[in-house]
Amino acid sequence: MAPQYILESDRVPTATGKFIALTFDDGPNPATTPAILKTLAEQQVKATFFMVGTGASAYPALAKEVLEKGHEIGNHSYDHPQLNTLSPAQMTDQITRTNDAIYSATGKLADFIRPPYGAVSTTVGATLPMPLIQWDIDTDDWATNDVAAIIGKVRASAHPGAIILMHDTHPQSVAALPGIISYLKQEGYELKTVKELLGQKLLPGYQYFGQNDYRPA
Repeated sequence: MAPQYILESDRVPTATGKFIALTFDDGPNPATTPAILKTLAEQQVKATFFMVGTGASAYPALAKEVLEKGHEIGNHSYDHPQLNTLSPAQMTDQITRTNDAIYSATGKLADFIRPPYGAVSTTVGATLPMPLIQWDIDTDDWATNDVAAIIGKVRASAHPGAIILMHDTHPQSVAALPGIISYLKQEGYELKTVKELLGQKLLPGYQYFGQNDYRPA
């Protein structure tokens, strides 16, 4: 029987405190994701990985390892198009193929979608039957090799309830991660997965930027 995709995330207790979420897009990538997982394990931190279907299909064992190590997996489309430029049928195909790839690799369905480039529209929200997870701190780790600058983005912008955007596909992201975690812990943050951070029943058609920042697509 084909898996039945959930329309809403499971309810979890609302998180209160100095919490923040690390998220990683575009993987899995065998050149970099294992190093990200190693750092997270050493620091006893859980994160959320928004996988593209091409990566989950190509590296199913690595996708499964992410889940087995206690991290969350989200859907980041099949091959990273800007969803709001696609027809509803094309959007649905992107998300369904990625859900299938993630389920085939891990035995678990993704709980939510991160739209590539954060690009959404009312049509995206009306078409896709899963919550949309955005971010409110962008490390720009894809755009620079300057590790200090990547860490600096977090130092300048960290606040309780934030969702931090990184990528598990770049060496500079691997290099910056220990410094980011160290800073956040020194500042008293407890790092959570997206579901733990948001702590509410997430609705399709809504986009979530942080713990207290959500709005219709």
